[in-house]
Amino acid sequence: MVKLDTSEDQHKSLLETMYKFNEACNDIAETAFSIKSANKAKIQQLVYRDVRNKFGLSAQLAIRAIAKTAEAYKRDKTIKPKFKPTGAIVYDQRILSWKGLESVSILSLNGRLKVLIRIGEYQSGRMERLLVVSK
Repeated sequence: MVKLDTSEDQHKSLLETMYKFNEACNDIAETAFSIKSANKAKIQQLVYRDVRNKFGLSAQLAIRAIAKTAEAYKRDKTIKPKFKPTGAIVYDQRILSWKGLESVSILSLNGRLKVLIRIGEYQSGRMERLLVVSK
């Protein structure tokens, strides 16, 4: 297991990003449900600009919110999906990138955050064995 070792400000920024991301998903769900479509491209065409402006999401976070909503709506088109404020953000290489074994860079509403990580005992032991073998 890998845990983020955030400062108080980083923690606040990541939570704020999560809240806005899921708020955007709920807004996108309104559109998907009203047009009765789970087609990501169609939804994106309708909501992309508004989502970026209204929620302050970066381009990639807006795209991921649209994709998350389209996937949720695709499962059952008879109901409008509802997203919890602390629902997951789907991270890709443009949103989260590894900076060695010590930290990650994560995109937030406040720009990129370089966050230290803590690696669990099991993973730490495996990494040490890998480093010994590779020498």
